[in-house]
Amino acid sequence: AAFQPPLAAAMAQNVQDLPPAANEAERRWDKSMEEMRVGIKSIFTLDLEESAAVFEKGMARDLDTDPLVDEEYDLRGSFGLMNSLAALLHGLASLADDQLRECQDRVWRAEGMAQLDKEWDGKNIVRGVC
Repeated sequence: AAFQPPLAAAMAQNVQDLPPAANEAERRWDKSMEEMRVGIKSIFTLDLEESAAVFEKGMARDLDTDPLVDEEYDLRGSFGLMNSLAALLHGLASLADDQLRECQDRVWRAEGMAQLDKEWDGKNIVRGVC
C-alpha cells in the first residue's frame, strides 16, 4: 500500500464516513470539499502547481452559468484563500521576486470574493483570515 501522511489518511477517512448527500446543495458541497482536499493534499506533497490549478478552478465558477442552488454557499472566497496560501508557500520555496505582492493581491481578491457570499460562519472565517 502507498504511504499516506497522517493528515491525508484522516481526510480520506472523513470522506468515507460522510452519509450520501441529501440534496443538490449538499452534493455540491461534498464535491467542493473533495476538490479542496485534492488542493490541500497537493500543497502538502509540494505539488504547488497542481494546488494552484485546483484552487483557481474553484475560484473561477461562473454564477451566471452555474448559479447557486438553495442553501448552497459560495465557496469562491474559500478557494481564493487557499490559492493565496499556496502562492505564499511557492514564493517562499522559490524565493521568487514580488511573491509577497502577488500573495497580497490574491488575498485581497479572495476577501472580495468572500464578501459576495451570504452570511455564515465560513464567510466570517475566510474574511477574518484575509
